[in-house]
Amino acid sequence: MDIENTQRLRETLKKLEEAFRRYNVPGKDQSALRAIQQLCVGLKGENDYITEKASRIATLAGIYYSARYETHPGGETDLMSEMSFQLPNVIRSQISRLERLQGDAEV
Repeated sequence: MDIENTQRLRETLKKLEEAFRRYNVPGKDQSALRAIQQLCVGLKGENDYITEKASRIATLAGIYYSARYETHPGGETDLMSEMSFQLPNVIRSQISRLERLQGDAEV
């Protein structure tokens, strides 16, 4: 993965964080769901691990931005924490790992 792709992924993560701040109320919200899912699509395709985590974020968003959040184990707080904090941090770590590997390959 080259530096342009890692920068694009980091920018997409930043936009995702902004979207979660904007859409921070659980419940049926199709515009929030579309925005989050579109950003998740932007994270996919460069790395299988990142694609898997982006898919998980999109899945959790489908629960959070519907009435199903009420029956989710851990409730809305756990959903928001996983999709807006934990998973993006895991993706960030993977991007850093890929950058290190790219740097090592150039040496």
